[in-house]
Amino acid sequence: PARPDIVYSAIFNVPELPEKFDMSMTYYNYFNIVFDIHHVPGARYNQFVPQLMLGDALANSSGPPHYRPQWLKLNKWHIGAQYFMEFNEAGIDAPPWRPAAATGPLVSVEPGELVSTSFELSPDGERWTLRMAVVGAESPSRESVVTAPQPFLGLLNTTRSWKDYNETMVGACWENANMKNRSSFPPGWNFKFTGAAAEPGAWWRNWTSSQPHCTWEPHVNISSAVSADGRIQVSDWKIFF
Repeated sequence: PARPDIVYSAIFNVPELPEKFDMSMTYYNYFNIVFDIHHVPGARYNQFVPQLMLGDALANSSGPPHYRPQWLKLNKWHIGAQYFMEFNEAGIDAPPWRPAAATGPLVSVEPGELVSTSFELSPDGERWTLRMAVVGAESPSRESVVTAPQPFLGLLNTTRSWKDYNETMVGACWENANMKNRSSFPPGWNFKFTGAAAEPGAWWRNWTSSQPHCTWEPHVNISSAVSADGRIQVSDWKIFF
């Protein structure tokens, strides 16, 4: 559900840099929620996706009013809150698709640090806050925040209010592109998800994983548990070689 009384959050580690890395590669490691289940006319992607990033990455935006995505070349790990979307400006379900992104400040992070991601809907149901931060850091300079007062930031005229969205889907991804071999991967990742609701619910589902099925893919362990009162789900996802 997408409700003010449910908070979705995750904590994961910043891994060591890959042994072999160059700017032809792109790394997006993230916890995200998506709203594509609502099939809004003209909408293709509607994704809250704060990310840990490295390489040739979509990591910035022109900001209002057009929110044009911008790619940066990152030679060390950075985190940044991000709302990414694609849509047809005429509100029809056909190309051309126009990408847009709202991004928070980029924050440089170091291997071994823990970073958190959270998504919270305002009490009136009208505004989402996307937050990514270094765990334990007291300085606001180590936090990245994006607020979304409207779906598609008002760029798509077939949808105007988050009150029209009562469901979302949560997930996480190690989205690494142009890997050459095993040495192009980070050595591993430890991820913990927490979903917390004010009231018990039957909406929690066990987490599962899918893999690329290449000869040098990493191993995966994943587990899920729901509290006895049905209010909290915790899932652990470990990637290792």
